[in-house]
Amino acid sequence: MSDQPLLPDVIEVVSNQDIDLISIDIKINIKSDSVYFIGHFPDMPILPGVVQVHWVMLFAQKYLLRTFKVHRIETIKFQRIIKPNTKLTLKLVDNKCGKLSFTYSAGDVIYGSGRIIYDESL
Repeated sequence: MSDQPLLPDVIEVVSNQDIDLISIDIKINIKSDSVYFIGHFPDMPILPGVVQVHWVMLFAQKYLLRTFKVHRIETIKFQRIIKPNTKLTLKLVDNKCGKLSFTYSAGDVIYGSGRIIYDESL
């Protein structure tokens, strides 16, 4: 299992920043050999929702350069199944006031979205 990727391939990262918020678009490719497809499900592998949220937190730490203490997750919606070999854009929007919004999409098609309410860790 150690040879299988834990994160999707990052194709491109675009960051926009202003006084009130930071927006980051991360283009990713979710490879078919991802460890998260094992057993979920054998005849039709799909990416679990908990993994999608986990990736949001990991990419937020990497590209926003801070760690968060999560209080709760709001308005989470998994609208479309994410299958192996899917290319998506993960958009992270941090309002710098304790709310991190995320959206997984391909063009105009939304695969999942939500909002994480957090405190910054020291």
